Amino acid sequence: MNLCRFGKTFTSLKQLSVFCFFICSHLCCSAQNIQDSLVINLAAITEDSMVSRKTLLYIDSSGSLPVHEILNKKFTPLKSFTKRFTLPPGMVEYTYYLKLILSNEGDKEISAYLYPGAYYKQIDLYKLNGYTELLNNGDSIGGYKKLFLAPREKYQALIRLVPLKCEFNSITPIIIRSHFIEAYKSFLVSHRNELIVFGYVTSGVLLMMILFMLSNYLISRKREFLYNALYSICMFLLIFFNSHVARTNTGFTNLYYSYIDFLLLVGGAIFYIAFARRFLNTKNNYRSLDIVLKIGERFILLLFCIYTCLNFFTQTYEIQFYLENILKILLLSIGIAFIYLALKKRDRLFTYLAAGNAMLVLFSIISLTLILTSVK
Repeated sequence: MNLCRFGKTFTSLKQLSVFCFFICSHLCCSAQNIQDSLVINLAAITEDSMVSRKTLLYIDSSGSLPVHEILNKKFTPLKSFTKRFTLPPGMVEYTYYLKLILSNEGDKEISAYLYPGAYYKQIDLYKLNGYTELLNNGDSIGGYKKLFLAPREKYQALIRLVPLKCEFNSITPIIIRSHFIEAYKSFLVSHRNELIVFGYVTSGVLLMMILFMLSNYLISRKREFLYNALYSICMFLLIFFNSHVARTNTGFTNLYYSYIDFLLLVGGAIFYIAFARRFLNTKNNYRSLDIVLKIGERFILLLFCIYTCLNFFTQTYEIQFYLENILKILLLSIGIAFIYLALKKRDRLFTYLAAGNAMLVLFSIISLTLILTSVK
């Protein structure tokens, strides 16, 4: 009787062990299949390829974790991160890590470029091959990291991304073969060609306006012409650089988008208010308006000082984002105020200002709507 029980128990244990073996085998095979599905074979890429579906992501919200700690964190599929196309202002100060499995199944060495997205002030590429190796390829170009894979080589790559302080950041990793990189960069420019051409044409018109205003200032020595010329110079540089940096991805591009564009906007606002005060002679003719415009000038300078301190001495960006939009709303309000006063006063000089401000207000509303709705 005991022998029968023992035999049944032994048979049950044997069946259980076989069942456990099949379960473990299935799990291991599933894990291997998942791992294999994430492999990016560079030999199969002829020109360029989006690799978001084969990329894993980890977000370091503190922005301070060392790389060896990041490797122990749980990475998630990049495609599940729905905000990757436009990072929210509150997430710009985070550090992002991408993990890719790269392979070369061909018989020749392959070189390619990895473009993680726009815009980043720091991109670090690590090779994970039993140990962490920081790759400093001298052939890398601004915004792109050069990849080299020997025949039959396979390794994990870790990319550390520190976003630039601007509202155009995105995580859209693309691998471009080296022979195709110039054509790819040309394509990025060509699909925005109409906007670039429009910017250059507008810059030319503003340049003629600047020369006209400076000529009037030299002849008459009236400061309103000088202020108008300085305002036009700021707008000329703003539009020209917007058209020019769209063709580049350099350190200046990063500095422009993070700070210089706002500097030019503030400078233009200050010079425009100074021009309006001199042009309308508000000190004598409109004392209340003169006081309001003076306060506006000082408030704009205060916002700019706060913005500068935040930009260069802190890691936060969200406050900068809202400060910039507050300034744009303030400038929009000043433009609307000039239009209202022109309709109320029926003054010829006010009418001139109102005509210009009507167009300024229209385009400002369009621009602000595009920014607030995250349209690039």
